[in-house]
Amino acid sequence: MQTETERARWAAAFADQLAGFAPGPYPDVPEKAPARPASPATRLKRSQENARARAQRARDKARRAAELDGAIADGLRSVMRRRKVLERLRDGEEMSRMAVCIEPALGVAMERLVDVYGWERPLASRALTARLLRPSKPPPA
Repeated sequence: MQTETERARWAAAFADQLAGFAPGPYPDVPEKAPARPASPATRLKRSQENARARAQRARDKARRAAELDGAIADGLRSVMRRRKVLERLRDGEEMSRMAVCIEPALGVAMERLVDVYGWERPLASRALTARLLRPSKPPPA
């Protein structure tokens, strides 16, 4: 049986995978390790390269997440503008009594991701679906 920590880690990895965030390219490991350990200078160089690559992957992931959030917010803003939701809220109407169709928000968000940010359409679709319809808990093991 999985612990809560393992399930949370699994859920985060699953959501990242659905959103198109790969864990990163893993270095090729030779079949047979060299007999001598690498020199300290070589180890330092490899460590720095790995740190740079890790930092770049983190920046890319943060940029894609920000683009996704911006596209979703843009889509929701467009729906609220079209349906005059803000004016109706100011007039005292409750949000629960308004019928607001959400498909246009997805359409605007998808259009922004594909046209403005240059995402591939299947990746944008998966990312939007994962972000907006993600499960609150991972499925039971």
